[in-house]
Amino acid sequence: MRVLISGASIAGPALAFWLHRYGIEATVVERAPAPRPGGQAVDLRGVGKIAAERMGLLDQICAACTDTRGLSLVDAGGRRRATLTVDQFDGDGPIAEIEILRGDIARVLREATDCEYRYGDRIVALNEQSDGVHVTFESGSPPGLRRRDRRRRPPLRRPVPAVR
Repeated sequence: MRVLISGASIAGPALAFWLHRYGIEATVVERAPAPRPGGQAVDLRGVGKIAAERMGLLDQICAACTDTRGLSLVDAGGRRRATLTVDQFDGDGPIAEIEILRGDIARVLREATDCEYRYGDRIVALNEQSDGVHVTFESGSPPGLRRRDRRRRPPLRRPVPAVR
């Protein structure tokens, strides 16, 4: 089975990771021309932390963390009026124990996947037929031509199957 995923930020690579673990080949298509670094900090806690542990990625995520230890509220004169630390809430308060930039967690997820990424392209049509779903990309090229490791493989000879 082959699955096409639209979006290469966080959810797309996470889905590709799990599909690969269960023997399903994925292609991730992303409209942006390249991975986007930076972004807002993402708190990893609760089920997100559990998912990272189950994926075996918690060490890589922690290594890329922002190392935020707390926050301080200051007045107009620059005087500290209040401080909140990670420790005050056991890492589950306004400041999480694990904070990572969106681009960094997306990078960790991409690096953990074994799939094709198509940047600078997008899906323009899906045509369900009896033998599967035929995909048309804005670039016009079929899946399988641009691999993350830059090796080339033959164009798609069969359509991407529909997932029901």
